[in-house]
Amino acid sequence: MYGLPAAAIAIWHSAKPENRAKVGGIMISAALTSFLTGITEPIEFSFMFVAPILYVIHAILAGLAFPICILLGMRDGTSFSHGLIDFIVLSGNSSKLWLFPIVGICYAIVYYVVFRVLIKALDLKTPGREDTSEDAKATATSEMAPALIAAFGGKENITNLDACITRLRVSVADVAKVDQAGLKKLGAAGVVVAGSGVQAIFGTKSDNLKTEDGRLYSQ
Repeated sequence: MYGLPAAAIAIWHSAKPENRAKVGGIMISAALTSFLTGITEPIEFSFMFVAPILYVIHAILAGLAFPICILLGMRDGTSFSHGLIDFIVLSGNSSKLWLFPIVGICYAIVYYVVFRVLIKALDLKTPGREDTSEDAKATATSEMAPALIAAFGGKENITNLDACITRLRVSVADVAKVDQAGLKKLGAAGVVVAGSGVQAIFGTKSDNLKTEDGRLYSQ
């Protein structure tokens, strides 16, 4: 609810000026998703592969949060995740609720400062800081479909098209034909390749993109 959203804001503020608006839209959406639902993949995938050191630090900070809460006598009821929805619905199973915002804000400050400093000091290529001559302009979901199909290697290269709440999942015949840089220019926070499967992290608009891509793919 606090740490990763702050990291997302740090990534946004660290983007190059010409990319800041586009990255801000992606990161704010990802931060809200994390805060409300506890779904952190859009944020984590945005730096996991391009800046592994940030993920290591995130893992350490997230791990330390548990003993800190235990030492302070804090307890939080949870089911699916640790988002605001869970926090409110299951607050009856929690204790020392008033401490969570205080510790959370402190953690947010730590995350923001650490991410901001390391991104600048190590020149990490987080979203908006890539060495590209020109970034594509953001387009509406319906207008992205042709470009997305092309980035995945064209219709003939796509064997299956699916999506979950945060990722566009595509099976392809030839992974080498997939333009990962092109997918990121179209707004993907990260791209994961596993075998013949390619997952592009577009956040909560992934399902809409799948629908639009599916319409074009079936034509």
